[in-house]
Amino acid sequence: MPFSLPGFPCPAGLAGQVAFSGQRSGINTSTSPVVLYAVMGLVNGIYLSAHNAFRGLPKGMVTGNFFRSILSIPVALLFNTIIGGILFNVPAVDAVLQKWAAIISKAASDTVAGVIEGTVDRFQNANCDSGMSKKNSPTCLTPMPGWR
Repeated sequence: MPFSLPGFPCPAGLAGQVAFSGQRSGINTSTSPVVLYAVMGLVNGIYLSAHNAFRGLPKGMVTGNFFRSILSIPVALLFNTIIGGILFNVPAVDAVLQKWAAIISKAASDTVAGVIEGTVDRFQNANCDSGMSKKNSPTCLTPMPGWR
């Protein structure tokens, strides 16, 4: 079982419950992928926000992680379409995509997080390299002697 904090169920389990509930309500990857991935993104955003608030992270980070999940919805739809295209010869591809819905949603969320965090890191490092904030910033890394 994936790691989770007490009182905070694992998001993969929540997403799986959403996907399972969708089977009963008729919401699935072939009939309503936008609704399915929107609900999964919303559940993941609520989980991430609650988890980060519980850990005592700054409010900006908590809010950012919620919106990261919202931004992941179109990425999940893109991933779903690409994977469906790759598996076009597989019988019952819709059933396969339905089983992978939680994984696709999580991969989309992590992709958006990587782009956001990578962009922030890139700008922080660019400022350090230009000398703009190097003197007073503990976030600027000092290269090891002999490296450069």
